[in-house]
Amino acid sequence: MSDSKELGVEVGSVANALQAQASVQIDKVTRLEVRFEAPGVESKRLYANGRMQVRVWVFVEAQDADGNAVSLPYFPDLVSARLIEYHTGKPLQQDVYTGRPLQGWNSSHVENKYSHEVPGWGLSSLVSDRLSAFRQAPLVFWVSSSVVGQTQVAVEVTVQGKVYRSNNTTNPDGTKINKSVVLHAEKKATYAVEQFRWESEQLKVGDAFNSFSLYHLGLYLGSRQVELFSWESTRYNPDDRYPIEFCRVRPNSLAWAIKYFTGVLPSATQKSVRVNLPGGQYDIEVHKRSGELSLVNGFSSRLGGNFQTRNEVFPFTVIDEYGNDHALSIEIDEHNLKFNLRRG
Repeated sequence: MSDSKELGVEVGSVANALQAQASVQIDKVTRLEVRFEAPGVESKRLYANGRMQVRVWVFVEAQDADGNAVSLPYFPDLVSARLIEYHTGKPLQQDVYTGRPLQGWNSSHVENKYSHEVPGWGLSSLVSDRLSAFRQAPLVFWVSSSVVGQTQVAVEVTVQGKVYRSNNTTNPDGTKINKSVVLHAEKKATYAVEQFRWESEQLKVGDAFNSFSLYHLGLYLGSRQVELFSWESTRYNPDDRYPIEFCRVRPNSLAWAIKYFTGVLPSATQKSVRVNLPGGQYDIEVHKRSGELSLVNGFSSRLGGNFQTRNEVFPFTVIDEYGNDHALSIEIDEHNLKFNLRRG
């Protein structure tokens, strides 16, 4: 009983506070700032791939007619904010990343999984301000771009129906606020196919008739690994469903006892994939190496039933930790019973 009373008091206190807040008349905005988390940094780079995001902070503070600070808890009915292009005042698009590259310059409240720092930029060594050090937590935006170029970003906030901007234009209280950051979107990084590591591993799975190997795909720039996050292909896959059986072959070489040869590309999120061979089904563990992706190669000395041969070059796209996509392909070598990695 006491718990419910305490809960009622707590909910009532919040409601009363919000009601009081709504009755406050804001006289002016005293702080409207756009910045990055690292102090003193006024520009950042990102890849123009529609995936990589840069975090932008926005701080809004205000006071009433008596000069008292007014807390802005960022409820939509009290204050709303959006990022704008500094010179034109045009708002950035506000789409949410759902797995496909976002178009143009885009601002989202939702963070995605890709790295937020271009390698070699040097910002990882800078100390970022802690949120706990601020009187009010900032609004957080995640900015991406699919176009190469530069943009200067300011903010527009609407507080109790009045619009304030930080792009050095006149605000309702007659002041001008000049706070912005600069973003440089550069071409995505591309690599020679030789920089992708392509290794075959024989597995201790199967029986007297069926055997398996894994092909591991990684990306290494000298000693530094660039993690691979996902891959995709539309070949043999009109409904975007995985795994994809991209190879089905009855080898014609008399030098091998193998009578059925297959290749299966799992989704990047699968932990194991089921592979069908003549006489059985096998669950094969995949993606066992950190930052690498793997596909399954199956062999059988049994004849398969009737099937449609798939022995053409298989194109696919792999996406790295920075959101850059790389077009690759697999060449099926029927004579030597192996897969060769090629540029897409």
